[in-house]
Amino acid sequence: MKPIFIATAIAVAASTPAFAQATVKHGMEWYVVLDSATRKCTVETNKPTVANAKVVENGIFKTKADADTGTRNLKACSGT
Repeated sequence: MKPIFIATAIAVAASTPAFAQATVKHGMEWYVVLDSATRKCTVETNKPTVANAKVVENGIFKTKADADTGTRNLKACSGT
């Protein structure tokens, strides 16, 4: 009984990171988008599809934190 318990515990411990990664979208990108009507930058998970919104400069990031920092550092977003 004890070896089965130990084997099960090891299997669960080894597979837990795999389950955690499954909930994260691989290749997800965050976009800093400038709305030309309001002249405000926002952080979006989808590329803009409307005419008055565009991705700012090099405004594609791998994490939301980097995108948030980008809104403060990109020249086009300096007024927002």
